[in-house]
Amino acid sequence: MDWRGKAPGNGDVGGERRWVKKKKKKKKKKKKKKKKKKKKKKKKHEEAEVVEEDEEDEERERIKRRRG
Repeated sequence: MDWRGKAPGNGDVGGERRWVKKKKKKKKKKKKKKKKKKKKKKKKHEEAEVVEEDEEDEERERIKRRRG
């Protein structure tokens, strides 16, 4: 319960106040955050590295064969 209206003597002649029930305040709904989708990384780079390693291994084997 609360007083509503203007109180007399506050610069307003003949003001009225009445005893009224307070209205309940509505709660604001929280916005849900959207989840970001994770991008899949391409494996082209990794495959390229593997090929380079294989070539290096082959070169090492050739050198070992030459040395005996």
